[in-house]
Amino acid sequence: MAPPGREVILGIKRDATFGPLLMVGLGGVQVEILKDVALSPVPLGASEARELLARLKGAALLDAHRGKPPADVDALVELMVRLSHFAADHAEVVAEIDLNPILVHAHGKGVSVVDALIVKRSPLSPSSRGEG
Repeated sequence: MAPPGREVILGIKRDATFGPLLMVGLGGVQVEILKDVALSPVPLGASEARELLARLKGAALLDAHRGKPPADVDALVELMVRLSHFAADHAEVVAEIDLNPILVHAHGKGVSVVDALIVKRSPLSPSSRGEG
């Protein structure tokens, strides 16, 4: 029911060495087939989020092309920053977060999170004891 937009995936994954990492990639089939994702430790600022987006091979798909207006990258960057701060602030209780797909609408029109999953860390899991 959301207006159309470019599909993007955002997630938080826990790394045994680096802790929570923000993952961004082009969503839908593109992430499954192309595996075009970028990772960064959290929290991120806006400039770091933009740099992370720029590392995607398909980053140009967020620009204007084939009659489509540019995507609202500013809104996507804001969501990335907020998600990264949420993950950093709740690192002890959040195991992972998956926002997929996120529809990035035309410039100035924002984003829509179509589906979201947050998995809590188990108090007895090895990762909560620093073992993995």
